[in-house]
Amino acid sequence: MNILNPISIPLNQASLIEASAGTGKTYTIANLYLRLILGIACEPMMVEQILVVTFTKAATQELRDRIRLKLKETAKIFSDPNSEKSQLAFAKDPFMQELYQLVATNLSEALLRLSIAEREMDLASIFTIDSFCQKMLFQYAFDSGVRFDIDLQADERDLLIRLSEETWRELFYPTSLLEAQLVTDILNSPEKVLEKLSAYLSEELPPLNPSQQQWLAEDYIQQAVRFEQFLATARHYWKENETQVIEIIQQVFDRQRAEEIKILNGTSYKETSFQQKWLPEINQWVESKALSFPEKTLSYFSQSMLEAKAIKGAEIVRSSHFERWDQFIDEYQQFKNFYSQIEAKLLYRYLQHLRHKLAEYKNSHIEKNFNDMLNYFHQALTGENGDELAKKVRQQFQFAMVDETQDTNLIQYQIFQRIFIDNAESHGFIMIGDPKQSIYKFRGADIFAYLTASQRVAETFTLSKNWRSLPNVVEGINRLFTLPKDQPPFLYDDIHFYPVESNETETNLLNEQQAINLYLLQQDYKAEQAAEHCADQIQQSLSRAMQGELFIQEKDGNGEIQQRVLQPKDIAILVRSHSEAEQIKRSLSARNLQSVFLSERKSVFESEEAKDLALILTACLTPFSQKNVLSALGTALWGLTARDIYQLKNSENIWENYVEQFIGYQQIWQTQGVLPMLHQLFIEQQIVARLNGGRNADRRLTNILHLAELLQEKMDSVENESALLRWFTQQIKKPSNNNDGQILRLESEDALIKIITIHKSKGLEYPVVWLPFVAKSAKRTDSKAMTIYRDEQNNLCWDFNSDDKKIKQGIEEAERAEDLRLLYVALTRAKYQLHLVLPTLWSDKWNALLYLLSDGDIVKNGSTTDYFKRKGITYKSTPLADQAEQTAFVMPSGEEQEITAKEFTGTIREIGQITSFTALQAQNERLRNPLNTALGDTAQDYDSGVLFENFAELTEQENGHFSPYNFPHSTRVGNILHRFFEVLDFQQPLETKAIQQLCEQFSLNDEWIEPVQQWFEQVLQTPFGDNSLFCLADIPLNKRLNEWQFYLRLKNPKALVKINQLLRKHSRLAKRLPDLQFFQFEGYVRGFVDCIVEINQQYYVLDYKSNFLGYLTQDYSIEKIEKTMAQYRYDLQYLLYTLAVHRYLRYRLGEHYDYQRDFGGVAYLFLRGMNGAENSGVYFDKPSLELIEELDQLFG
Repeated sequence: MNILNPISIPLNQASLIEASAGTGKTYTIANLYLRLILGIACEPMMVEQILVVTFTKAATQELRDRIRLKLKETAKIFSDPNSEKSQLAFAKDPFMQELYQLVATNLSEALLRLSIAEREMDLASIFTIDSFCQKMLFQYAFDSGVRFDIDLQADERDLLIRLSEETWRELFYPTSLLEAQLVTDILNSPEKVLEKLSAYLSEELPPLNPSQQQWLAEDYIQQAVRFEQFLATARHYWKENETQVIEIIQQVFDRQRAEEIKILNGTSYKETSFQQKWLPEINQWVESKALSFPEKTLSYFSQSMLEAKAIKGAEIVRSSHFERWDQFIDEYQQFKNFYSQIEAKLLYRYLQHLRHKLAEYKNSHIEKNFNDMLNYFHQALTGENGDELAKKVRQQFQFAMVDETQDTNLIQYQIFQRIFIDNAESHGFIMIGDPKQSIYKFRGADIFAYLTASQRVAETFTLSKNWRSLPNVVEGINRLFTLPKDQPPFLYDDIHFYPVESNETETNLLNEQQAINLYLLQQDYKAEQAAEHCADQIQQSLSRAMQGELFIQEKDGNGEIQQRVLQPKDIAILVRSHSEAEQIKRSLSARNLQSVFLSERKSVFESEEAKDLALILTACLTPFSQKNVLSALGTALWGLTARDIYQLKNSENIWENYVEQFIGYQQIWQTQGVLPMLHQLFIEQQIVARLNGGRNADRRLTNILHLAELLQEKMDSVENESALLRWFTQQIKKPSNNNDGQILRLESEDALIKIITIHKSKGLEYPVVWLPFVAKSAKRTDSKAMTIYRDEQNNLCWDFNSDDKKIKQGIEEAERAEDLRLLYVALTRAKYQLHLVLPTLWSDKWNALLYLLSDGDIVKNGSTTDYFKRKGITYKSTPLADQAEQTAFVMPSGEEQEITAKEFTGTIREIGQITSFTALQAQNERLRNPLNTALGDTAQDYDSGVLFENFAELTEQENGHFSPYNFPHSTRVGNILHRFFEVLDFQQPLETKAIQQLCEQFSLNDEWIEPVQQWFEQVLQTPFGDNSLFCLADIPLNKRLNEWQFYLRLKNPKALVKINQLLRKHSRLAKRLPDLQFFQFEGYVRGFVDCIVEINQQYYVLDYKSNFLGYLTQDYSIEKIEKTMAQYRYDLQYLLYTLAVHRYLRYRLGEHYDYQRDFGGVAYLFLRGMNGAENSGVYFDKPSLELIEELDQLFG
């Protein structure tokens, strides 16, 4: 075991850090980041040069925040190393002490680097794996070959359903009646089959072996015909002999009752089951045409079953009819796997067809998802330009760290291998992960990809101390997972468990003797009982806490030790599934204990509140429809009873009053919008007060407000109120669980007991953790028609529900190994206490906890307490009664403290408004030309006013000449050309392939490729500037800053008016133009500079303009360009750009900055006019220092 020292870990190699749960993984990443910023055993790096990749947006934000805080705290400690707080920090953190000693000789430089890094953390290269791949694809678009106009979709559900429906029609509509029946019975519907296949749509699939290819090609219809004939014979035989069979069995029941004897086993053969269950089920089957055979039910009428269940010594019930059903059951065995075999063939055929359709669609449309971006990046790295692409990414990032590596799949691992692992000597690379916590297989995580990566690194390090849990919790987990050498604790030899040290802490749960608590069921383990007893014990603990018997001792925000009463919010109950969550939630609710399920993924449109609100909205739009109004009034939200509605229908005055109310709501909706209307309705009808008086008030109110917010968001993108209502009702009919914006929001969960799935709990910690279902026998998933598994050589293979025992054992081992990893995650969430509900005696069924307790030697009736004693785990056990109590939890009344809000007497100035140049220009246009209601596209930087995009008809003049002047012009063209030049390396030869891709996006034929390439070469070679001419081709890629965003603050509401005075005084263009007109504004002006470049030791602002000015060369003369600059007031735009860049350079260069020397000027590049001649198509200017300084004062 190689214990990590963050100060000494080599930074010029590929390393792996295995971080067990609670050992300070994020803390370690922050420390390594500090090393890289300060240049300890490496060159100092900027935040943009350090790549950190993790797997969720939440994790990236946490890392960014933790690193920023670390930089700030380190700078504070280093700036006053002899202070009491600094000395205490050094004593607690040896890393900080060592780091300080290494930078003490040049402390001022270190503090400067820390300060710059902290201020620039928003620029830090901390990404999710998806955003990293996406960014690299677009940034190096020519090497990756990705389109410029990709529309990234987070939710493809509607597309997949549509393609699945098309697949269903194409494959199955032309089939025979028998095959159609098979398809309906087995696959059910396009939506159902999509659920089964969704996991196979984006991943690379393993090849079929020859025997599988032959088997899949076999016709299943002949087998179906034979099965159909067999079923017809069996059904006919039952019909013909039903009376005799029933009579024989009924005589047995009658004789047992009359003579008070036992002939058949009473547990298996109950008269009520015979009459009320078996016979109705068989008769239903006989009358149906389903391709099914109720083997279990029919077996009760077989001779073999009657003999097996006969009471010893009793007369055997015999009949030729029963012997015939034995024969039927025997014959059925050849068809027993019929469904699964046909399902496999249908599903595989369906999958291939659907994948092909999806690929075709993706190739011809711009919509892509995150998996597509991942696959495109992988393909680009392994394609013909892969070496160059990997090299450019390495040049951008001097060091890379990948967090949560155990969650990678093979594609992701190969991406990092291609870029970093194979070149780690020049660009260091560290993976941080824990194979024991690899639990996201259902999301595509591949533990074997991690194990492969772990074999490619130079060194593996571990973190040795658990900072989360109390010593007894840590020691118990250490002992539990320590098994004999021949028994791997996680089943795979390559996944090791190393015991970790515990941290001596002053935090604790007081008045409880043990950290590990067992609650032992006296009978066989049943999940329902476990849930009931769990809720009962929690109720007792909280009651004791309310009586002052249970306290948590922990540090407050100032680091002082404080005691507080154990509260519901301290308790987390971990579950595997939603059904377990619902079970425990019901048990808690029965005891008046409120809880929140943190893993809920239901759409808010599935709620009753959504249905009620749809009825109310319908009534608001149709106030004269009696049916619609009554439907709205009868909702739970409105609250009228049946009696109220009856009286309403018989009172004209009351009815008219309601109609007038709905008319009023309709008018508010149409004039002010849906949210103001709902706000008014909620107040007048006392909706909130009514909800607060009922059950689940928080949940229902949260749903209502969420739905109102979604309606408001959608309002701007639909035509009218009716379209908004149609959208709302469509969401209710087909709710999406993949749209994060529509997922149920949590109630006020802070004060409640938390219920959370083990998967969702990973990375989190809770003071007290309950595991009521940890003793459930491992429920293996039913044999799937199709499964991808790994063989003994670690190759991915298909299994089509074969009878191969070795394959089934391999699949089962993988599932058991994941169970063990899930158990590890669950146990390591607890800070102070673990509570487990277990059986007193175990069965011999495999269970992850039982496997560990028994050291892999599972036997029947093993004793829980004996197992824990043998493992040396300190625990407290509590035997449970057969039935749990259901005492309601009552909060103690105590003395109510009167709470009053403190009165605010100050004033708050709101300065949060944000505007842009485009908005300012639009405002100016409206004020100067009141008849114009909107500026439209004319304020854009790209081609104005052209919305028609049939490029094939726009591209040629009558003379067939191809030139920049008749190149397509539209909003979309401007966007794509901007994007093209943003990612173009000006110093590399223009590749024909890149131009071809660009032309394809505009539907231009191949004749355009050569002239477009010549045009762009002219653009790159056009010299421009003032005294020192240069062209784009002179600018290296690392001397450019693209799409640079800035904010300028306006404190003085009248400042915009003063701009006219400055423009008239200093701007040549503005002197012949009318004054700009603005409303008074206070807030921020935001903008994006297309490109800032450094050349000849000066900085320039470049702005690409694709404006169409005419079909002739003279249309792009300097006079015409100046006219365009004046028309769209680009003079104001480039002054704002210059001011922002001036401030940025002054900040970055400090006292060494000189505007006159360092700032070169502004160039507006009208691309269509750039023909290679000096300054052709270019407007160039360098504003005076006096003007920029006056603007600097104006913008505060």
